[in-house]
Amino acid sequence: MKPALAIKLSLIHVLSTCLTLTLVACKEQVVEVPEAQAPDVEAAAVTLEPSGTINGSLTGADTGEPLKETRIILCLFPDLETDDYVCTLQAMPTALTDANGAFVLDKVPLGSYALTYGFADELVSNPDEWGGVTVDTRVKHWDGWKMTELREGVFWQDGQSFLDGEIDFTIASDHQPHLGSGSVKSNYFGIWITAEDLELTPIVQVQAGETTDLNWQVSGR
Repeated sequence: MKPALAIKLSLIHVLSTCLTLTLVACKEQVVEVPEAQAPDVEAAAVTLEPSGTINGSLTGADTGEPLKETRIILCLFPDLETDDYVCTLQAMPTALTDANGAFVLDKVPLGSYALTYGFADELVSNPDEWGGVTVDTRVKHWDGWKMTELREGVFWQDGQSFLDGEIDFTIASDHQPHLGSGSVKSNYFGIWITAEDLELTPIVQVQAGETTDLNWQVSGR
């Protein structure tokens, strides 16, 4: 065999050996990758409660000026069709009016609500304190401008409330005196309620995915 030919064969042998060793090494390092599993959509799904939105503005009926920095508080009726004189104050959601008197209550659970309010210089409670408190417009006794006793008197823990402007108590169809019209405040909470024609007002019915627009005027301001 010629020397040059022998060198070529040796190189081919070496390359072949290296290639074989490389393939063997690769085979030894092969790691099985588990098949990707599809995400569990049902397990990851988050159940969202249906809700709606209330867009509103609050102004003084006497001045027409926007009422800024006023806390808007919802009061939920358990069943508006059968019981329109008792509602429960909600801790959340709540909103504060801006410089233009505008406010937005977002992600409001479905239901019927009366809107109540507290002015910045009068509100003396927070959501943890007023949340779950009953508002009952029925009256047991009153003496002039001062209400001395109210049924379900949780809201009226001070035992008295003062009017803003003209106020009226009316004997309703259930033969009980009710707050007929006007605005009264609980001194204990610093929260105002307003009634017209024996009903708390304004009342908003929140429906799924819908936005309610409300232009609200407060008497005596």
